[in-house]
Amino acid sequence: MEIKFENTLDDYVKLGLFMLKNSKSHNSTINKARLVGTGVFSITALVYGIILFWTSAGRELNPTILICTILFVILAILNYVTYPRLMNNRTRKLLVKQAKELGDEYACRKIAKINEKEIIVEKLNATINYSLKSVVKVEVEDGYIYIMFKELKVLVIPCSAFGSEEEKNRFIKLIN
Repeated sequence: MEIKFENTLDDYVKLGLFMLKNSKSHNSTINKARLVGTGVFSITALVYGIILFWTSAGRELNPTILICTILFVILAILNYVTYPRLMNNRTRKLLVKQAKELGDEYACRKIAKINEKEIIVEKLNATINYSLKSVVKVEVEDGYIYIMFKELKVLVIPCSAFGSEEEKNRFIKLIN
């Protein structure tokens, strides 16, 4: 079976985001940073709340400390909710920058030929052979087929490269 496809710089960005989304260490780091930021805002809100309670015993509430307490509670909630999205946007910008630096090295026409032993990818002036025995995982997501290999390599094939859903499923079946 032979498939002709072209990877674009957008494909490179989506590959990077896919890899990060499926990375346990990356997700762990984001969750830790999310919790630390939320913890800092929460502790600050608690300290202001305690100060507010002590300073207003039997008197009128200090509006400045009350506003600060409410503000830090809101910041804690916002940090917890928005941090992963902010990191995703930052990562996307970095990947776009890297993709532009790569230029035609990644974005080029490719031909993938598959037989019972390997996938042969021809691009520009290079040919890369991927053994089917080294395939770790095949995932279809967001219009792409991601073929992951033991050597920490990933082959990205846009689903649009296939003439039909049946052809795409036949290709995936050959790999598995």
